[in-house]
Amino acid sequence: MMQYRAAIRSTVQLLAGFTIGIILSGCLLLNDVNPISPISPYSRAWLGRDKAKPPANRAVVVFGVGLEKQYQYAVFPLHIDEYDIERQSITGNCWRYNKMDAVVPAIVGTHQYFAFDFKPGFYVFPGYLGYTEVPHKNVAFKVPAG
Repeated sequence: MMQYRAAIRSTVQLLAGFTIGIILSGCLLLNDVNPISPISPYSRAWLGRDKAKPPANRAVVVFGVGLEKQYQYAVFPLHIDEYDIERQSITGNCWRYNKMDAVVPAIVGTHQYFAFDFKPGFYVFPGYLGYTEVPHKNVAFKVPAG
């Protein structure tokens, strides 16, 4: 009985130390954006609902990506950040960083579509990644609820 209690105590201490270590070690980068695809459990639950609309405090964005000219790498990454329109900067920090990420093959003429469920607000294509025709110019857009 004493060995059993000692084993439980050491397991609890180990888990507590591990949890504290993770919390104090730095960035968690929690992301409240969920990709919607037929193969993810989250998506199957969302798509299986009776209503096709997201809840009032959520939004859905679908976007397509196609390459019009040759890209220098084998894949083209797409990165969209949550944006604070008043401060003119992304909202992410070390603990929470809402973003949409997608990767497409860098083959001219191919198209791929992506869907995401997330909280409504402003989002931005960061200019530093070269998505815009004017280098280093951010392109922000608003996503309404529902």
